[in-house]
Amino acid sequence: MNPNPDQIPLAFFKALQSRDYTKVWTLLTHHSRETIVGLLAKSWKVHSAEELARMFEHGHSIAEIYWQQFTQNTKMQTWLEQSYQQMGQTGSEILVKASPSGVHLMVFQEQGNWKLGYIETFMDFR
Repeated sequence: MNPNPDQIPLAFFKALQSRDYTKVWTLLTHHSRETIVGLLAKSWKVHSAEELARMFEHGHSIAEIYWQQFTQNTKMQTWLEQSYQQMGQTGSEILVKASPSGVHLMVFQEQGNWKLGYIETFMDFR
C-alpha cells in the first residue's frame, strides 16, 4: 500500500519535479489517466489511445512532453512547499487540504492504493 492519503499530492509533485513520469502516472486515479489519454487521443490523432496509454505508463515520448509542459505551466515550488492535511473521508474518497493555499484535492482509494484525483479535482464539474 502506498503512503497515507494526505501524502499523495506531495508525492505526485515530487515525482514531477524529479521527472519520474512512470511514478507520476501510477499516482493518478484510473479516471484521471483515462481522461488524459482520451483527450490527447481525440486531439492528436497520430497515436491511438492504447499507444498513448503505453507511453504514459512507461513515462517516455509524448508523456515526457506532456509532463514537462504541465510542470512549466504549474507553479511547482508552490505545490512542493504546501503542507497537506486530510480533511474528511467518504467511503474511498478523501479530501486533502493544501496549506497555505487552501486548495482542496481529491484522493481516492483504488485497489488498496491511494491515488490523486487530478481530473476529479480540477476538471470534472459534474
